[in-house]
This record gives sequence, structure tokens and C-alpha cells, in this order.
Amino acid sequence: MTNRWTGFVATQTRIAFIGFLVFGGLITAPALADRIFGLGWGYGQWDALMGLGIMVWGCVVYFLCTLVFRLFR
Repeated sequence: MTNRWTGFVATQTRIAFIGFLVFGGLITAPALADRIFGLGWGYGQWDALMGLGIMVWGCVVYFLCTLVFRLFR
């Protein structure tokens, strides 16, 4: 069964995923820079790893969504 909105939702999901990675990278990059270079910005030792973990789980969710879109296209 093919739904005419599946392509639209797939495109919107792709755009949201790119935005998610950009936003997550902008938040995680200062924490990572602080931990690597010792800048003293006040980030904890787990902040950068948690940000990277959230971004990885976002990738997993996106790839699961693409599998679902392929099933219903």
C-alpha cells in the first residue's frame, strides 16, 4: 500500500535530521573543545560524550525511519 504523503514526510524527516545534526553539533562542539583544549568554560567530563551520544541515537532513529519509508514507498 503506497501513501502519497510518504515522500513528503520522508523529505521533511531528512530536513529535520540535518537540522538536528547541525544544532546538536553546535551545542556539543564547545563542550568537546573545552574538554580537549582545557579552555575552562565549565563543561563537565561527560557533557561532550552525552552530546555525541544523543547525536548517535538521532542517527539510529533516522535510519530506522528511512527503513520504514522504504517499506511503504
